[in-house]
Amino acid sequence: MAEEMAEQTYLIKSLHVQNGIMLFSLGLVLLFFVWALVKKRPKHAIASLIWVGIVFWFFNSAYFGFSAITVGPAGITLNYGILSFRNDHFPIDSPWRIKTDFSDIRKLKRVY
Repeated sequence: MAEEMAEQTYLIKSLHVQNGIMLFSLGLVLLFFVWALVKKRPKHAIASLIWVGIVFWFFNSAYFGFSAITVGPAGITLNYGILSFRNDHFPIDSPWRIKTDFSDIRKLKRVY
């Protein structure tokens, strides 16, 4: 009889720090939005909403990598952080695909 594998989580970066950065950024922009509403400044409110969109875009873009991988009998789960819409779950028997791309803003380093 095969022994079932216990679920394990591997932290790639500090997940708590990454979630803290995400929540601090969103909170700061929302604070400016509330301030603009209280002061009745519609241009500042619109600018704050645009910044909320930028915050969500950045934390869901390729510039922000995943923080944790959970591997267990149910599959593989990638956790990108609390504000990410990209959290993925794959079956344990998913085929592997190696992708090569350039890293960094200047695109000088190759990653796999």
